[in-house]
Amino acid sequence: MSLNILDSLAPKNKKPPNVKAISDWIRQSAKAVDLSDSRLNWIVASTVVLAALQRALHDDNEPLFF
Repeated sequence: MSLNILDSLAPKNKKPPNVKAISDWIRQSAKAVDLSDSRLNWIVASTVVLAALQRALHDDNEPLFF
Protein backbone atom coordinates (compact mmCIF):
# COMPACT_ATOMS: atom_id res chain seq x y z
CA MET A 1 0.00 0.00 0.00
CA SER A 2 1.29 3.44 -0.86
CA LEU A 3 1.07 6.26 1.68
CA ASN A 4 0.56 8.74 -1.17
CA ILE A 5 -3.14 8.53 -0.39
CA LEU A 6 -2.39 10.67 2.66
CA ASP A 7 -1.34 13.50 0.33
CA SER A 8 -5.03 14.11 -0.37
CA LEU A 9 -5.63 15.21 3.22
CA ALA A 10 -5.70 18.92 4.00
CA PRO A 11 -2.98 20.09 6.40
CA LYS A 12 -3.98 21.27 9.85
CA ASN A 13 -3.18 24.92 10.57
CA LYS A 14 -3.14 24.74 14.36
CA LYS A 15 -1.99 22.40 17.10
CA PRO A 16 -4.63 20.05 18.49
CA PRO A 17 -5.82 21.16 21.95
CA ASN A 18 -5.99 17.62 23.35
CA VAL A 19 -5.71 13.90 22.64
CA LYS A 20 -9.39 13.64 21.72
CA ALA A 21 -8.86 16.16 18.91
CA ILE A 22 -5.97 14.07 17.55
CA SER A 23 -8.06 10.88 17.80
CA ASP A 24 -10.95 12.56 16.00
CA TRP A 25 -8.64 13.81 13.25
CA ILE A 26 -7.15 10.32 12.80
CA ARG A 27 -10.62 8.73 12.66
CA GLN A 28 -11.94 11.28 10.14
CA SER A 29 -8.78 11.10 8.04
CA ALA A 30 -8.74 7.30 8.03
CA LYS A 31 -12.33 7.29 6.77
CA ALA A 32 -11.50 9.88 4.09
CA VAL A 33 -8.66 7.78 2.65
CA ASP A 34 -10.27 4.38 3.28
CA LEU A 35 -7.83 3.11 5.94
CA SER A 36 -8.67 1.52 9.26
CA ASP A 37 -8.42 3.83 12.28
CA SER A 38 -5.85 1.54 13.87
CA ARG A 39 -3.65 1.52 10.76
CA LEU A 40 -3.53 5.31 10.49
CA ASN A 41 -3.07 5.61 14.26
CA TRP A 42 -0.05 3.28 13.99
CA ILE A 43 1.38 5.36 11.13
CA VAL A 44 1.00 8.60 13.12
CA ALA A 45 2.41 7.09 16.33
CA SER A 46 5.40 5.62 14.48
CA THR A 47 6.10 8.96 12.86
CA VAL A 48 6.06 10.73 16.24
CA VAL A 49 8.45 8.17 17.77
CA LEU A 50 10.83 8.39 14.81
CA ALA A 51 10.87 12.19 15.02
CA ALA A 52 11.72 12.01 18.73
CA LEU A 53 14.52 9.52 18.07
CA GLN A 54 15.96 11.74 15.36
CA ARG A 55 16.14 14.64 17.85
CA ALA A 56 17.73 12.59 20.65
CA LEU A 57 21.30 13.69 21.40
CA HIS A 58 24.17 11.99 23.21
CA ASP A 59 26.14 13.79 25.95
CA ASP A 60 28.49 15.18 23.28
CA ASN A 61 25.52 16.67 21.36
CA GLU A 62 25.90 14.11 18.58
CA PRO A 63 22.76 12.30 17.44
CA LEU A 64 22.08 9.01 19.22
CA PHE A 65 20.33 7.67 16.13
CA PHE A 66 21.01 8.55 12.51
